Amino acid sequence: MSDIEKKVLKYEAYLNDKLRADLRRLQEERDTIEEDIAEHQQTKEMIEKVLLDGEKKSFRTKMDLGEGFFCQAVVPSTERIMIKIGLGFHVEMTLPEAKAFLDKQISYLKLRSKEVSERVAGVSALIRLVMQALEELQ
Repeated sequence: MSDIEKKVLKYEAYLNDKLRADLRRLQEERDTIEEDIAEHQQTKEMIEKVLLDGEKKSFRTKMDLGEGFFCQAVVPSTERIMIKIGLGFHVEMTLPEAKAFLDKQISYLKLRSKEVSERVAGVSALIRLVMQALEELQ
């Protein structure tokens, strides 16, 4: 086996084992962040609607159970809301507190999404560079 063939195999292994795996992982991370942003924005919109309508004693809604399943739910009071803050913890907040928290969380997640997107672009460029090198070697 010649030196060129060894280099080609080495670059192909690096491309397939490292770069493409990194790209998939980063894309999945970005997708997860984007889903979190959408959930936070949906919750924020619900809070804004309740604040705009004025706090009611109770109301009926549909609750997302996951995997596309919903059920009817009754919210007994709109004075306070439980917000998931991460690591499995939830905090009870007033609606204005929850809205302020969600604003900060959305800003942070958008920044993270931008950072991960830049990393995706960097890995994609590196993949193109390695593929171009492989073409030149063959």
